[in-house]
Amino acid sequence: MAEIKNTFLKGKMNQDVDPRIIANGEYREARNLSISRSESSTVGEFENILGNTVLSNLTAASVGAPADTEIIGQIIDQNNNVGYFLATDWGPTAIETRAPNTAKCYIVKINLAVAAAPVILVEGFFLNFNKNFRVTGINLLENQLFWTDNLNQPRKINITEAIENFPHYTNEDQISVAKYAPFEPILVMDRVNAVITSPSPAVSTATIIINDDADYALVKVGDIVTDKNKITGQQITGLVTVIGKPASPTRALTLSSAITVTNGTAIDFSRPTMTNKRNFEMANHSAGAVTLDTTSPGLGTIYKIGPGGANNDTGNFIYGGKNGIPRIGDLVSGNGISSDTRIKTVNVVNQYRDPTGTDPDSFAIYQTISFTLNKTTTISSGDTISVSDNPDYDGSWQGDEKLLEDKFIRFSYRFKFEDNEYSLIAPFSQVMFIPKQYSQFGGGAFSDEQDMDNAYKSTIVTWFENNINNILLKIPIPENITTVAGLISSLKISEIDILYKESDAIAVKVLETINLVESTLVVSSISFNDAIHGNSSTSFIDYNYSSTKPYKTLPTDQITRVSDKVPIRALAQEIIGNRVAYANYLDRHTSPTSIAFSAFATNKSTDFDNYTQFPKHQLKQDRTYQVGFVLSDRYGRQSDVILSSYDNEINKPGSTVFNPYNDLSTQQQSPILDWLGDALSLTLFETINPVASTTTGSPGVYSSTNPLGWYSYRIVVKQTEQEYYNVYLPGFVNGYPVVGTQNAERDTSFFTTVIGDNINKIPRDLSEVGPNDRDFTSSENIMIRVNNPRINNKVIAGFTYSKPYNAQYYPGNIEQEIIQIGTVRDLEIQAIPFKANAAEGEYGSSGFVQTYNYDSAGQVESITEVSEETGSIPWGVTGPDATFYNGDSNPFIIKGNQSQNKNNPIGAYVTTVSVNTIPPAQTVLSMVPFLSIAETKPVESILDIFWETSLSGKLTTLNSLVGSQASGLVSSNFQPASFPESATEDDLIGFGFNYLKGNGQTASAALITLNSFTVKDSNDNPLSSALFSITKNAAQTAFEINPASPYFFYSAAIKSSPNTGIFNITTNVTYSTENAVDIVLPGITLANSAPYINTFTQPTPTAAVGNIITLGIYGRNGSANTTDNTTELSWSIDSISPVESPAKIQINSTTGELSNNAVLTNATFYSVGVKATDANGNGLVSPVKLVQFQIGAATTNRVNKALCQGWKTTNFTGCEQSNPNNGRLQVQFYTNSSLSPSASNETVYNSGSTGSSVTYGLGSAYTSAETYNVLARNPSSQGDFSTDIHTTGSLEQGTLYITPTLVNSGGSGVDDDVVTFTIQFKGSGGWVQAVDENFVEVRNVTLQVAANSSVDSKHVFDVAGEYRVLTTDITGGMCSLSQNNTSMRVNFGDENYSSCFASPA
Repeated sequence: MAEIKNTFLKGKMNQDVDPRIIANGEYREARNLSISRSESSTVGEFENILGNTVLSNLTAASVGAPADTEIIGQIIDQNNNVGYFLATDWGPTAIETRAPNTAKCYIVKINLAVAAAPVILVEGFFLNFNKNFRVTGINLLENQLFWTDNLNQPRKINITEAIENFPHYTNEDQISVAKYAPFEPILVMDRVNAVITSPSPAVSTATIIINDDADYALVKVGDIVTDKNKITGQQITGLVTVIGKPASPTRALTLSSAITVTNGTAIDFSRPTMTNKRNFEMANHSAGAVTLDTTSPGLGTIYKIGPGGANNDTGNFIYGGKNGIPRIGDLVSGNGISSDTRIKTVNVVNQYRDPTGTDPDSFAIYQTISFTLNKTTTISSGDTISVSDNPDYDGSWQGDEKLLEDKFIRFSYRFKFEDNEYSLIAPFSQVMFIPKQYSQFGGGAFSDEQDMDNAYKSTIVTWFENNINNILLKIPIPENITTVAGLISSLKISEIDILYKESDAIAVKVLETINLVESTLVVSSISFNDAIHGNSSTSFIDYNYSSTKPYKTLPTDQITRVSDKVPIRALAQEIIGNRVAYANYLDRHTSPTSIAFSAFATNKSTDFDNYTQFPKHQLKQDRTYQVGFVLSDRYGRQSDVILSSYDNEINKPGSTVFNPYNDLSTQQQSPILDWLGDALSLTLFETINPVASTTTGSPGVYSSTNPLGWYSYRIVVKQTEQEYYNVYLPGFVNGYPVVGTQNAERDTSFFTTVIGDNINKIPRDLSEVGPNDRDFTSSENIMIRVNNPRINNKVIAGFTYSKPYNAQYYPGNIEQEIIQIGTVRDLEIQAIPFKANAAEGEYGSSGFVQTYNYDSAGQVESITEVSEETGSIPWGVTGPDATFYNGDSNPFIIKGNQSQNKNNPIGAYVTTVSVNTIPPAQTVLSMVPFLSIAETKPVESILDIFWETSLSGKLTTLNSLVGSQASGLVSSNFQPASFPESATEDDLIGFGFNYLKGNGQTASAALITLNSFTVKDSNDNPLSSALFSITKNAAQTAFEINPASPYFFYSAAIKSSPNTGIFNITTNVTYSTENAVDIVLPGITLANSAPYINTFTQPTPTAAVGNIITLGIYGRNGSANTTDNTTELSWSIDSISPVESPAKIQINSTTGELSNNAVLTNATFYSVGVKATDANGNGLVSPVKLVQFQIGAATTNRVNKALCQGWKTTNFTGCEQSNPNNGRLQVQFYTNSSLSPSASNETVYNSGSTGSSVTYGLGSAYTSAETYNVLARNPSSQGDFSTDIHTTGSLEQGTLYITPTLVNSGGSGVDDDVVTFTIQFKGSGGWVQAVDENFVEVRNVTLQVAANSSVDSKHVFDVAGEYRVLTTDITGGMCSLSQNNTSMRVNFGDENYSSCFASPA
């Protein structure tokens, strides 16, 4: 038979044409066929499609896999013929609902070449797969499988690791593309925890015994002693240190000061791990022969090293020479001295040579140093000992001892994970710096005087260098992990980079990379119970840094990577090259708008470890700091900087704090040598607990069921005042360096020498100078920090010793202006060379010195004259001593202004008494150079950024501490409020409020006693507490604040100075059994109330010139104070009808007297609108009040036709119906036919502007269905010959009556229906209450109708203008019975004429 052969090269199905005419290469329909694409002769032919073959199923991989498990994502590896499938049985639609531990979630690998059981790569509910969130992006990159589902954060696994080490992945940290971000800084502190066992009972003692031998062995002399619980109930206050470990009793410790601690109290012994291991000697080291006061040494033996010889002048220790003064607790060594022997007490006795001599040149001070030791020795007098040895000295230490001397360095770390990815860099530590000489002048080999002299002579403090060269860096291990193996298994960390940064460098360098697998590491732990860590224990990897140099520098892009950019969720994912790209993603969380905290500058405390780690660090004074929080999730996605909720509240500390210089009273309370320094501190008033919401983007707080919530916090600080200089100067001369006060400018100017680097610290202004200029100004201002006051004699060793000295200066906020800089010669300030007691004269002038020459007989043979400079200066007689250091070398001198420092003078006077004499006691000596110190003004940074601090922690720990704080009262929930001057004792100010406890919870008002309260205005002026009453409400559930009689008056003074109208109340309250505390309430502001004019009887004046009416007695300024409520009103006229030129009527602005200064027009009706303004005309304005009167007989006119023709529709009904009306009615007598504007919330008082009132249009405006517009209803009427078009619906002439009428027809019941109406007139100032022909204001009129009856109220008006009638809803008994038989209408027309004939259109 015939054969038809067709090839389907087009590969096209065609069902549009008749089968008989399908073109070759197309086909009609095909099933289970494919078109051959081979290159052989079979190309284009159909081939059968092979059927499916079951290769595997999930049940084969896991017996527990349920039947309804679904594949939610898959990818086929074509190269290896395998597939990867993601499956789950979990399927809620809510994104917040995570998979429970019963959910089945898998990632499996299936071999597509052969039938075999699937290989499980990852299994566990932590995968949080969801059938309703299918995988939308999945890719293979070498052996890495990446996927995203727009539900979880993007994830990945290493397929090789997953197969070879199953189960390799067991938590979110291991599979997230974003890696765990370390948030804790490196710690540089060691701590020993112990328990006190003696004394018992507790007494004040400086010797304690602890409970454990092992702990005792770890305690070191110098350790800081604190309570273990540093949150509440501390018994140890101030700085207490261990100064000795005596031989007996067992486990005894000697402390620097006595403490009173309950037996059994847990205490901490802490120390910084920054040490000096290279130097055997401490800065104050001394050595020499010793003498004993006893033959057989014991615990009470007094040891002495010092001068010997008959004249006490052969010793090595000369005051001002090179020696050191031992300190309590210093280490002593020598033959016969056991290890760890420490100085227990020290006594320094000053002696002098030749106590009877008066020759100052022979005077010298010597010192005998005596001390006791905490252990018995076997040494004898004459033996050599070493005092103040370095207890940290290590003879085998191999580091670079000079590397850190001139550096301020910080350390940090980062993790490297198994797939060669790095974490973010952890917060850097604070600067590792402890200065030499215990940070004190005289703390080393030289005396304090010698150190200070060296400072001003060199302009630097040579000993202020870093004393540390070895640091034990303690790297925090994340919570719930205590071992290195745990780091490897839980977070897949393979290495740790130790990072190093110098303060003046941008680069971050790597000190060492620690391989966790190959390295032998020391892991330690520290137990905490403080505000940062809570009550917890943290493990650390100890890294001993011994002043070695870094080996590489990090690339810049790794330094600036401060927040991980991996999206929170992503809908799309693709591989581009060898990079993973995400699209349609959410990249950050929504930050809280604010946090309820206050920042303070406070004294440092040993309750915080920042003092232990960094004992010499200090918060710079005279600076403004702004503190904020930055929140971060576990993977480093950070919030914006979050500031305080209180930043915009008055008198409540927020995120900004100013730290002033100490003043004298503060320093007297805490002597400078006992002062630990300042630090920023924060007080949180509520937990940081934002609610997780997919709508707002807030992630909530981290938990096991919310892995992307806020996990940690960091404190950041903005401080734009940056670099400044300390200027070390050789003292200040108060006024010109001359004797006496005439022309000396004492207490007005000061002078000092600037040499060396100080010339650059206080630079001259050279921008606008000429070639011959010799003296200059400076734009640099300085703050004086150490002053050299008047020199008095001081006594040393019973001998009056005339030496200058210096003292702390307290500048407050006064900067010293530099007004002149020049050399000694250019300023003519001191002769070169200096001559004492030179008379006032021309600078550089000379005189002749005559020398007589004698012959052998003794007769004058000749006279020799030699020219010699007089040493004069033009300012006065010079003093006995040179005042300017090195003045003969012509140094620069600065002149400063101290005119603002009259009560706090800078510098010493030049007097007639030299310091090189031995004057009577308390004599004021002449100024000579001595160290003084100033600060330059800081450089203001233009970088408005926050800087990361080392303060960070876990958010849940912080919240737990906030919630568990002491239960005492700390604040209130009262909000800033205002109240009008019209308020009385019945009016509540703000809302009822409660006091809040430290945990943020509300305290029961019933348990709180209000002891007293004080009131101040915002200018801090004390006011009477009788202004207010604070009481509990009737239910005893809250406190309320009310004005008290005689009430308040918003005066013109308050208007001009608003702070005097803001009242700050401080309450003293006692809660339950707690101590009484002061709680400051937010400010209460007095508000102005609008004035008003009371109702008065309209006047009946004549046309003659004179008084019409005096309104002053009717005006009220809005105050509830009946004494003041008529004062400070300014009266004015708002409108006059008719308008006459010139005006005949005026008003007295003070008294309100309305009068006419010309004869009024006869047969005229006058309408005068008047108003009153309070606060002497600068405040609020009253509603306009009309004064109306008729002069002579009135001419009777007809009203215009739109009014004359009256009501033109059926009644408006009724009983709050809303189809079409809801019972309200608005009748408009307007000039136009528009239904707007419509009244809304029009409040009309029954009398005046206070008291009972009715609000019309309550909640919404009258609708068009509720509005009757007279002109719209009566647009035209039939005239004499044609239709008259009405032009207005307002009253233009004549007399109009308006009669609101309430009608009931067919109703039943004993209770009436009621409606209230008002009639208003539109003046130039707006709508006011209409006044009828009897001069009565129409305010709130109520109509009450019984069943089957009607009631009305007629009012007549003859003042031209617009009127309107407003009504309330119709309500009442019949309405309540669902009857709708009561209706409302407003009849109106011409009062004088019954017809509309001759009325104007």
